[in-house]
Amino acid sequence: MVSSGGSVSDATVTFKWTLPLALSELQSLINEIPRIRNAERFSAEHTRWAMRTLQFLEQVFGQNSRFYLSFAALTWNEPGSFIVGGPGDPEGA
Repeated sequence: MVSSGGSVSDATVTFKWTLPLALSELQSLINEIPRIRNAERFSAEHTRWAMRTLQFLEQVFGQNSRFYLSFAALTWNEPGSFIVGGPGDPEGA
């Protein structure tokens, strides 16, 4: 939700978040989670949401903040192991 109030510096837009705007954007990102959970990982929709969230966290808390670094470190992979093939699927092994 970068809108007026930003300034252009070296082709990078910076934005000064006010508390009401930051809370509104955070709530908007949270409200999108149920829809994003149904999207494929790395789909255009998922990627746009993840990049928007990462940019928000960086602008509000800074690139060295725990919030930004924790979100940036997410792998978006399913945890755990799985078995392929076996007696029920001998061709899958």
